Amino acid sequence: MALPLVETTKCLNPYMNGIRGLIVEKRRNSFLILTQNGAIKVVPRNQCWFYVYRGNCIKLEREPS
Repeated sequence: MALPLVETTKCLNPYMNGIRGLIVEKRRNSFLILTQNGAIKVVPRNQCWFYVYRGNCIKLEREPS
């Protein structure tokens, strides 16, 4: 299964908006996102909404699957 490309939006902490990359790990309380410049960002669960890009489809999801 391919890793979904995601972008954060509507975050409780506005500085976390716009983080874009691949979800490389789902933890109990957070997601690890590998960004395009190679950085790993930790995004706490239930803090942001996610645009999930799959093929020609873009979905707005609370919990990316």
